[in-house]
Amino acid sequence: MTRKMAYIGTSYFIGLFFASFISFKFSLLIGIISASFGFFCLVLKNKNKIAVCFFAFAFSMIWYSLFGLIIYNDIISVDGKQIELTGVIAEHSDYSGDDSSYVIKTRINGHNTRVVLFAETKYSVGDKIYVSGIPYIPENTYVFPKKDYYMSNGIFLCVKAEQVEKITHYNSPSYIAEQFRNFVSSQVGDLLPGIEGNLMNALLFGDKSGLNNEVLSGFSQSGIRHIISVSGFHLSVVCGLIFIILKHFKAGKISGFLISELFIFIFSALAGFSFSVVRSGIMMTILLFGDLIKRRQDIYSSLSTAFIILTITMPFSVRNTSLLLSVMGVFGIGIVAPYFVKGKNFGKYLDKPLKIMIYAAVCTLTTFPFTLLTFREISLISPIGNLIIVPLCSVVLILGIIVVFTAWLPLIYSPIIILCGMICKLILFLSEKLSELPFSSVSLGYESLVIISFILFASVIISYFVFNDRKFTVFVTVLSVILMAFSYVINDFALRDCIKITIFGGNYSSIVIQKSDNTVIIAGNGKNQVDAVYKYLSNNGLKNI
Repeated sequence: MTRKMAYIGTSYFIGLFFASFISFKFSLLIGIISASFGFFCLVLKNKNKIAVCFFAFAFSMIWYSLFGLIIYNDIISVDGKQIELTGVIAEHSDYSGDDSSYVIKTRINGHNTRVVLFAETKYSVGDKIYVSGIPYIPENTYVFPKKDYYMSNGIFLCVKAEQVEKITHYNSPSYIAEQFRNFVSSQVGDLLPGIEGNLMNALLFGDKSGLNNEVLSGFSQSGIRHIISVSGFHLSVVCGLIFIILKHFKAGKISGFLISELFIFIFSALAGFSFSVVRSGIMMTILLFGDLIKRRQDIYSSLSTAFIILTITMPFSVRNTSLLLSVMGVFGIGIVAPYFVKGKNFGKYLDKPLKIMIYAAVCTLTTFPFTLLTFREISLISPIGNLIIVPLCSVVLILGIIVVFTAWLPLIYSPIIILCGMICKLILFLSEKLSELPFSSVSLGYESLVIISFILFASVIISYFVFNDRKFTVFVTVLSVILMAFSYVINDFALRDCIKITIFGGNYSSIVIQKSDNTVIIAGNGKNQVDAVYKYLSNNGLKNI
């Protein structure tokens, strides 16, 4: 059987993702039935390949359900009860006023887990603390699906602290990485105190806290938001620079492998060990090790292996947005896109630009369902944005890595940071202009459009596997994008004379009256109301009011 890990990984992914939408008990039932089909194919039909797929699918369904029924339910059983715990702070971020939120690594009912603690801003990553308080299960809201987000990161409980005491401090790799990251970020901020400095830090470390909603929205609508989430692209640039240096000094295979692994670990630590960068690190390690032992590893198998490693201890992470977009982006760029461009030559001057646009379009397609699930908005000009803006971001990233290596040499890093600021200003300008183009993006806030979009996506997948014809698949892909945009226009035309009145209840007390000419009347007060209305307007495709 060829590509065994590819078959196993794909089936495992499908099963785990499907299980995340149904109850634990129903998932267990489907898993047992799938395993029965696997035994039937293996014993009675001698269909080994199909049997392996059924077994991998069944394993993921059963493992997801057992994890939920046993471990998850045992941890959340302390919901609403007074507890005392000790743990080490793994992450820290400002919350509001003098308070901060901390992610604590601890144990509850004998299980290793992580909880979110809300307390005063006086602790740091690496502190071991004692906590007394009442835990609660976070809830999803209209503005932010807090429960789903935390679960996908292996966090099931939040704690409002009644008492917190620092016990000791550990200089863990995460603490050292955070201190160095803050050191470099402050140097960038000193020379680039505006939005350009915040963008440079986002490109280097994935820290988007300094970017406002307008900038983030512009990046999404122009199809380049992925560039400010540290991922395989960033790690590939780092490894590329390391390979050039190693080749220059004629390093041996073993020493080259060890040095590369060291820099992969350092960069992953600086990026906060996010799912996307860890996935990329695992894949890079597999490929480097395969080269070391002279055994070729294909991208599909490496991607499958990386996904299984990342989710085997925490199956709920299958719904992590960073992981999903990272995996599906690599699937599109490394597996599907080469199928379209294989053996194609578009001429001396058009070959590279057109191939970049094809790769970007395929990446948009493969990540489309998960972008829709999370952001309910897709960019229709992603190929153009990636062609024009991503190369500029690559330059900033390369120069930023030089800044990291020369962080104690101001005569070297100062002019580099200033140059990066000029490039970042150009990036922000281009992103803003692209996002202002008509139909630059489609906000899928209408149920009918969501259904149509999924049907069109399914049509492309079916045409790829059933007809196995490259030209026909490309035709269906282009046609699907056109139909999706056309459906959006028709929907807006049909509602051109309607007035929509939306009332927000609960903590978002406000009312929105929206007319077809983008006239909006908003009544309400408070920060919660602002966040809810902003998300509502974005979901309904309003860019200007």
